[in-house]
Amino acid sequence: QSLNISLNLFPNPFENSSELKFYLPKNENNVKISIYNLMGQKVREIETGKNLQMGTYTYTINREQLSSGIYQLQLKTESGIINKQIVIQ
Repeated sequence: QSLNISLNLFPNPFENSSELKFYLPKNENNVKISIYNLMGQKVREIETGKNLQMGTYTYTINREQLSSGIYQLQLKTESGIINKQIVIQ
């Protein structure tokens, strides 16, 4: 199920860090934000099940131990899932 959430990641591609910004049109429970490699393996958990109120949220995505390549960022709530491709240079 797709979510009606505006989600932006800038810059993308990025070298060291990027800013994830999204707007929740309603209160959401059990919000999870994860990064997966192209084999579907979870390589980073950014948020692990928080209850968030309606509004705008900003997270900094740091490269840390992630290699250069293409990844999927996944924002999952009880209402559904949204995926965004991210590229680390």
